[in-house]
Amino acid sequence: MVPGSARWVAAFEIPQIAIACERSRCPELTGAPLAIVQDGKVICVSDEAGAKGVTASQTMSGARILCPSLVALPYDRDAYMVAVRTVWDLYALESSTVEPVSPELCFLVLEGTYVPERAQELLQVTQQGIGVAVRAGIARSKFVALHAARAAGDGGVACVPRGAERDLVAGVRLPEIPGLTPPMLSKLDRMGLRTLGDAAAVAHKLPASMRQTTHRLQQFAAGLDGETVKACWPPRDVAERIPFDDEVVALERIQGALRQCSDRVAARLRRDRQYCKRIALSLEFEDQSHTSVFEDLAFPTNEGDTVYRAALRLLGRLDPKLGVMSVTVTAGEMAIGSGQQLQLLDPSGASGLPHERASRLQATLTYILKKWGPRSIARAASFQRAKRIGLWTYPMGHLLNEPIQVFTTAEGAPVRYVRRSQAHDVERVQNRWREHEWHWGVERDVAVWRVQTSAGALSEIADTGDAWRLQGMVD
Repeated sequence: MVPGSARWVAAFEIPQIAIACERSRCPELTGAPLAIVQDGKVICVSDEAGAKGVTASQTMSGARILCPSLVALPYDRDAYMVAVRTVWDLYALESSTVEPVSPELCFLVLEGTYVPERAQELLQVTQQGIGVAVRAGIARSKFVALHAARAAGDGGVACVPRGAERDLVAGVRLPEIPGLTPPMLSKLDRMGLRTLGDAAAVAHKLPASMRQTTHRLQQFAAGLDGETVKACWPPRDVAERIPFDDEVVALERIQGALRQCSDRVAARLRRDRQYCKRIALSLEFEDQSHTSVFEDLAFPTNEGDTVYRAALRLLGRLDPKLGVMSVTVTAGEMAIGSGQQLQLLDPSGASGLPHERASRLQATLTYILKKWGPRSIARAASFQRAKRIGLWTYPMGHLLNEPIQVFTTAEGAPVRYVRRSQAHDVERVQNRWREHEWHWGVERDVAVWRVQTSAGALSEIADTGDAWRLQGMVD
């Protein structure tokens, strides 16, 4: 049993959250064999697909052989993250240290008494709230807690007391051990070592050149991964509030307060070397009511002018009619400055004339190419070239010839396509036909679909038999 009063790491895993989210968005997928795909590999399957033998880590071609009617959809991490935010909020009520790793996995620290019972209650409340099976594990490290959760199975909680870690993780396969490089895994495999238990049993016989790997394997076999749970949820923000002695209706005074709040927020961000991606504005009115609105910035910032301009835009959206008692400016979606993307062009166009901006861009490109080599940047023009002769008569706005990834129904109708890492859901098929073309000395039939996406764009996608291509589109 787990001691009654201690500090324990709990791992909560929701392996089917992606399936649940996709079926919530498309109810017609309920009951259909469904797979979530990332980088050409299956990472999550529904129960219907699992019954056909489809498993995670399979390639799509192998999964199609086992289940020809399989519906495959790309992994939409952002959508799944939104879906589990309420779950993380629930965990934050129970623990002050919550670390979401992915939509499927979250670690938290549980202290005090009755830890297994509290974990069981959290699991039940989570399952009732999202309608998806959850599993949990409790141990003294993140590594052991995660594998305890997987051993518990859906709807279960597994508690690993101190001293019992070695038996639990003995069957963990070596590729699942963090920090082992592919060459090292290949070397261990040639030695006949497949699991953590195998490697730990002969660790003392491994050559001295593998001393660092030997130490890592022994640590993990003992259940010690050296990682702590980080307090990442709820996300940290920076807020500044200015109250008024009486209700204010003059726009100049409200704008002045916004200026002060924005400068204070920016100063705190720069002091902590932080950048924010979201600005929120809250107003308190004379009748004690509140209203809030937020805006996501195009680029992370810690500059007072940028924060102030965003606050003014938000104020224009609120358009207060009553007297204002206080204003609050909040900076959220925090990130370290080293994660900044290089801003080559000023989107506002306020930083100079076009030829000046072009000159600065060329100077930046020259610097990058000189420092990181000639292959560090590829110009977009080199990826595609439209045929000018076809632009005169082509009905679409843009004539293209791009390879894309397309997800279809069992009948072969496209339901979603991915272009440049961005997914486009097919709202309806406007038309379809077949074309006969001559390609590199080979005649072939091409199936063409003119589809309308959920964003309202019109696209033509073609199935050449061995690949899908985007032929054209209208903005």
